[in-house]
Amino acid sequence: MICGTFTMTGMTSDEADAEVADFKTTNPISVTKKQEADGTYTVTAVYPDCAANTSHVAQAAKAG
Repeated sequence: MICGTFTMTGMTSDEADAEVADFKTTNPISVTKKQEADGTYTVTAVYPDCAANTSHVAQAAKAG
């Protein structure tokens, strides 16, 4: 089960759109795309809280 919050930064709009689409396939609670002051984009995907002592990496979330 995917858990926690994943944030990816420094992307172009097209890259961010692709990440949003990928994250949506894993049924997050929410996924957002935000333009930063420097013109890059940040994508944040939120899943249920993780159990104690759980670790993860963003790629694992997208792997499903």
